[in-house]
Amino acid sequence: MSKPSPLISVHQSNGATFADYEGWRLPRHFGDPAEEYASIRRTVGLLDFSNRAVLEFTGADRLSYLQGLISNDLRPLASGYGIYAAFLSQQGKVLGDCRVLATDDSFIVDLWEPLKPKILDHLNRYLVPTRWRSGI
Repeated sequence: MSKPSPLISVHQSNGATFADYEGWRLPRHFGDPAEEYASIRRTVGLLDFSNRAVLEFTGADRLSYLQGLISNDLRPLASGYGIYAAFLSQQGKVLGDCRVLATDDSFIVDLWEPLKPKILDHLNRYLVPTRWRSGI
């Protein structure tokens, strides 16, 4: 059974039609997908990303810790910017893709929620005194 979005009651009250997506029950549309798309192009829209996981890395060693675990160079990444990257095994195989966003004092990693257990297991193998937390 799919996990419901925490926003399901809001979506239901707005007439959502739901679909299962990677183990999550998320809104597919709210009546007229073509009009919704046109409206977003004219103004703004919100997307429910409950099927995403977020990890935050803090501490003095956060750069060196992540630098050795992902595919892209984080050193030139300025606060407020992000890059697309992949978590790599010790043999260089892709474990999963992610987005890495830099803040003044942390890196925020956004990835598909189903990848989270696999990535956390991988991260724990190489844990150094860097702190990270899930679900910010």
